Amino acid sequence: MTDIPTETPKGAPEAPLANDAMARIEAMMIAMMASVEQRIHQIEEAVQVQNRTPSELTAENTRTKVEATNTIGPHVETTNERNVTTRPRAVLPNPAMFSGSTTDWPAWRILVENKLRVDGICLGSPADQCAYIYSRLEKMALKNTSTFMRERRDTGTPDDLLAYLERIYGDPNVKARAVQRLYALKQKPTQSFEKFLPSFERELADAGALQWPDDSKIHTLVMALNKETHSALVHRGIPSNFTDLVHVLHRISADLSGFQAMWGQTKRTLKAAPVVEDIYEPMDWTPTVNMVKANRFAHEPSMSREKDRNLMGKRAKWVEQGEMDRRREEGLCLRCGRSGCRIATCPLKPARRPEEQKQRINANKAGKTRRNGPVSAKKSDRHERDLSRERE
Repeated sequence: MTDIPTETPKGAPEAPLANDAMARIEAMMIAMMASVEQRIHQIEEAVQVQNRTPSELTAENTRTKVEATNTIGPHVETTNERNVTTRPRAVLPNPAMFSGSTTDWPAWRILVENKLRVDGICLGSPADQCAYIYSRLEKMALKNTSTFMRERRDTGTPDDLLAYLERIYGDPNVKARAVQRLYALKQKPTQSFEKFLPSFERELADAGALQWPDDSKIHTLVMALNKETHSALVHRGIPSNFTDLVHVLHRISADLSGFQAMWGQTKRTLKAAPVVEDIYEPMDWTPTVNMVKANRFAHEPSMSREKDRNLMGKRAKWVEQGEMDRRREEGLCLRCGRSGCRIATCPLKPARRPEEQKQRINANKAGKTRRNGPVSAKKSDRHERDLSRERE
């Protein structure tokens, strides 16, 4: 029997071609799945490396180096092996050198702890990290820790070295003193709240008061404000939340600054007359003409008494403020100290200040050498009365 050939319909793909296409598609799918699995495996390894401690990474690096040394025959280092054995690059800069200042110690320790937490992997093992901390010491701090590092060169840890430095340069009473500074802190009369707040927050943190209840922090801040800011806060109302209180004080400070700037501009535009400072002294007071006339009409003329005529033309003596207060309390004359006499009708001339008396004596001595001679006492008295009238 002979096979009857069958005809393939026009437009239908041949069987070998379809099989080849399916095979290529299957090969591409297998390659893609393998690539995805390899990528997932690499991501898992990277996550495991990040979660490892510095000591585990150091041990693995050492084991990898030993295995590479013991391998027989030529070995080509792959990219994955190179990434494992190479330390990552540091992120934070090196802390400043520490010389042993107790004031700088708290801030310097925080910088070192941040460096170890972020860049501990690139620094190496705990012993390497301890050596790194020792390399950031100088002067007295370097000398004080040299014995510690010599005895614990291989077994020391960064925590041990920081604890040793804390015993030397740390202050066990730092919080107690910070609390005292916090309660004693006061805002200056001309200090804005923006400049005062950083100092208050620093003392609040040093005193360990960040976790205090809001009522305690609000009371402490309100008591530290100056009079102007405190008055403005009382008028607006004190919030019950510490954060809201800080926001309100910022707005008050901005309003006060704007008012002060506007008031300063107004003062500059005004042409104020110069103010002459006049220091009142009871011994310098000279009655005006009208006052003398009024007293003459109201009282008996002082010249009618013999004792007044004897004092006429003489000058009163300068006395201290205590004596003036006594005369005022007892109702005596402030100039002569007698009862029944008043400064308006007192026959004595006004007393001179001690410094004016010295100047007058020096002027009289210098006036003797002049051609016109010394200034007469009568002319000086007239000049003094004119000055007294101008002050009134």
